[in-house]
Amino acid sequence: MNYPLHLDIPVLVIFFNRPSKLKENLQQLSKVKPRNIYFTCDGPRNNSNQDLVLIRECQDLIDNYVTWECTVNTYYSNINYGCDEWVPRSITWFFSHVDRGIILEDDCLVGESFFIFSQELLTLFQNNSKVMNISAANFQSVKFGDADYYFSKYPANWAWATWKRAWDLYDSSVEGLDDFFKNTNNLSTILKSSSERKYWRRFFLGLKSGKYTFWDAKWLYSIWKNNALSISPNINMVKNIGFGSDATHTQNLSDDMNMRISDLTSSISHPILPLEVNADADYLLFKNRYKPKLLARIKFTLLRIWRAL
Repeated sequence: MNYPLHLDIPVLVIFFNRPSKLKENLQQLSKVKPRNIYFTCDGPRNNSNQDLVLIRECQDLIDNYVTWECTVNTYYSNINYGCDEWVPRSITWFFSHVDRGIILEDDCLVGESFFIFSQELLTLFQNNSKVMNISAANFQSVKFGDADYYFSKYPANWAWATWKRAWDLYDSSVEGLDDFFKNTNNLSTILKSSSERKYWRRFFLGLKSGKYTFWDAKWLYSIWKNNALSISPNINMVKNIGFGSDATHTQNLSDDMNMRISDLTSSISHPILPLEVNADADYLLFKNRYKPKLLARIKFTLLRIWRAL
């Protein structure tokens, strides 16, 4: 595909203390040259001098690499909120300035196709409250349908796009969770298998109790709560380069490290409406990505025991 010289959709980049990751992201952004870029950075942990140095290095990289004609907006914190509070705080700030946009974290490299993909779909579904999320990631090796994307109940948020009207529905307190799960029609409508319903009921109860604090799980609940959908591409358009000990949620190595970025080769083909979840695609994703495997549980338990020694 031919790409425009400048991207009209605003882009938010959330970074912290990993200049090498941010540098790669900025180099990738320079290929599409967004007209409006928003940068946010959490504050240093416990006044860490190392964090201060690395954050300053990141800020210098922005000055050095964003040299094309564009508007740069920044929101830098003096205190540390932590990933699961800072990311939604950043997105809320972003949507106080724009009505739609692309959201990137510093360790997620997005292929050029995603900018075109999200720009077209943000326009197409701008006024359709049924769609709340557009994902860049595809974690499956199987194509579902003849179009370039399908509708899913699972938003993949390594890199993604959305609208202010959708983010305004983000529920950080997971309000109404008990009532949501008491209504069996909710789960049976969203989740077709008993194993999915059992897994997610247990997971969200852990989220409400504070056992988990994942901001993106709260986004998932917000989408389900509002009976909405996410768009999943039939090719993968993002690579996570953040696996390692300095990551927040991707410390353990996995097959996801080897995901390759693919590009669209022609104009975007759209699925035939109405908007319906592809149940086969979602169940395969659940089995391969979400459902705990016995071996993984054993390894995790042994790791916890070993760390406690």
